[in-house]
Amino acid sequence: MKSLLIITSFILSLNMSVNTNTDFNRNLFLKRITVDNSLDDNFYKKNINSFPDQKIVSLMYSYWLLKQDRTEESQIVFDSIDYNSISNDDITYYHMIETLFYLNNHSKGKYKFNFSKSIDSDFKKENKWLRLELFYYYLDSDEEYKAWGYIEESLNIDPSFYDGILAKYYELDELENCNEILNSLSEIPNSFKDYFYYYWLGLSSFNCGDYNKSLIYLHNSVSLFPNSKAYYVLGSLFHYKDIDFLKSKEYYLKGIELDNDENCIHGYAWLSYDQGDYKQADTMFMRLLNIDTKPEYYDSYIRYNLLINNLQKTKEIIDEKYERVGTDYVSEGYKIILKKLENKDLNLESMFLNYSRKYNVYEQKWLEEEIETIIFGSE
Repeated sequence: MKSLLIITSFILSLNMSVNTNTDFNRNLFLKRITVDNSLDDNFYKKNINSFPDQKIVSLMYSYWLLKQDRTEESQIVFDSIDYNSISNDDITYYHMIETLFYLNNHSKGKYKFNFSKSIDSDFKKENKWLRLELFYYYLDSDEEYKAWGYIEESLNIDPSFYDGILAKYYELDELENCNEILNSLSEIPNSFKDYFYYYWLGLSSFNCGDYNKSLIYLHNSVSLFPNSKAYYVLGSLFHYKDIDFLKSKEYYLKGIELDNDENCIHGYAWLSYDQGDYKQADTMFMRLLNIDTKPEYYDSYIRYNLLINNLQKTKEIIDEKYERVGTDYVSEGYKIILKKLENKDLNLESMFLNYSRKYNVYEQKWLEEEIETIIFGSE
């Protein structure tokens, strides 16, 4: 990846080329909008006025507006373009935007779903934005496996396609791929660094064990835009790593106050348990289940009650979970632990043997660890 110094110099040259030359340079225009995320309406309007015959400018302005969620303005610009005046090189962008309008508002049926037209008309195989949109499209489909080929195609077309680089690494697993994410996103130009960028690097640094860098990135994220995602990781950092329960509580509560964030509520419930404030912990677990009856929220509340030896409550929650979402290896495992806590004379090995006949090695390992923590850790 080019250094930021080279990129900055290149952007300055593009500024001069696009805005001052009397002849339109299509390649420089496309490169400029690739490497500079700070461009605004004035940039596009100026170039449309200067080069009215260059329909690629209006097309990419329409696309930019669409990505800004300014759909009505985008459609006005798009509808103003005379299809017959679009060059062969640019027709692929027309069909791409046409398809995006359909996908955004397909109920109107005004635009036909035709990514295939955009692909077929991309004679030079240069439309990296089309590959990016196909990446997003297939990620949200039953054929997700197709997405990754398209994002790689986009980056083969242009290794400095920063929108594509960000899209790729934002979709990688932030735990398994934390080093790859940090290495690949380290030289992104400043104009692309928004609150989510800093949050993602903060989360990846946390997962890679670099808590000092994580703290810096996460503070950058919330300073640009207060967001519960970053507050949750900050709360977790001070909860479990750089132990400071007061700071952890502060960040969890900020996420809760901001948008009733479920992760922050969950984190604060366990923080309250660790502080011995069982009343507050119980309130937070119940608040969580009032928002969403996810199996994992039931599992967490069951585990909490087992840890504080509230066996009657544990049984009630297991029964409620069964009525709402059914049973699974976690519920069945906690039933074994509950029975053992209720009657210490029961044969734990026999119950575990029956469990092992139904569930796989991973699930058996999970139960072994929970038995060690909840039963033997409590004795």
